[in-house]
Amino acid sequence: MKIFRKIEEFTPPEKGIALALGRFDGVHAGHTALIARTVELAHRHDLSPSCFSFFNSETPDPANPGWLTTSDEKAALISEIGIEYLIYPDFAPPLIDLSPLEFLETLVIDRWKAGLIVAGYDYRFGKNRAGDTDLLKTVSERHGVIPVIFEPVLIDGVPVKSSAIREMISQGEVGNATRLLGKPFSVTGKIVEGRKLGIKMGFPTLNFRWPVSKVAPKFGVYAVRIGSEFFEGQKSSCDAVANFGVSPTIDPGNKTMGLEVHVLDSIEILNSNKPIPSETVFKIEFISFIRPEEKFDSIEELTKQISLDCDSARSIFNKIGK
Repeated sequence: MKIFRKIEEFTPPEKGIALALGRFDGVHAGHTALIARTVELAHRHDLSPSCFSFFNSETPDPANPGWLTTSDEKAALISEIGIEYLIYPDFAPPLIDLSPLEFLETLVIDRWKAGLIVAGYDYRFGKNRAGDTDLLKTVSERHGVIPVIFEPVLIDGVPVKSSAIREMISQGEVGNATRLLGKPFSVTGKIVEGRKLGIKMGFPTLNFRWPVSKVAPKFGVYAVRIGSEFFEGQKSSCDAVANFGVSPTIDPGNKTMGLEVHVLDSIEILNSNKPIPSETVFKIEFISFIRPEEKFDSIEELTKQISLDCDSARSIFNKIGK
């Protein structure tokens, strides 16, 4: 997939494009269905499957507690569905000052040569979000462009919404979030230097910073799966237990959120002296919430609890299988 961070850099292919429009935060079950439909229709009409979405800012939108996906994560998920071109600008002027008609006629239809446009039922666009799907349909048909308005994907009779998933994540309801996302809530990142205390306690960890722009789960202990190309030849992913929070027992004054992941029954590669390359990217999937983060009176008490947490995580994985 080719990514264009500036709209003026994108030159459409001669045959034109089928364009999916949306924020697509999380690329949840509804988003995935919409984008997959775009790819299907693009092939049917001999167009190139394309997507327009805004690059997520590093600072969360004041209206939500953070994005479900970082910009890199979102792009990777969109690519997996089969999109060939991702037009991915910042949410900033002069683009966001275009009127709905300017956005559709001047940009999407005239410049980008969209022959087919796919948008969700509640899609809004243009300055002050003044444009809606009724306008999109009217303008598209006037120019001979095929409009496809995608109806909501329902789970348990309720439309799948990013805002609802964010709330679930912030409450630690990662199992419910998985149902709406169509996949586990996850984070990708590179390891950072830790305190090495986990090794002394008998529970070595891989440590990660939490992305500034990403919604934070409830502080606590989780059953997770961790995967990386570093594990190639061993396992595609490993069962693990993770603590997300500020480690109040270890560092009472700490306010920086971090994720510490202990691989259960650590595979041989993590117990060897083979260094992990600094550029290695890991993906951590949140499977189930185990307990809230808490402050213990001693390292010994914490160590005993970690052992119990590992047992809880193993029990969870034994129940759900691979």
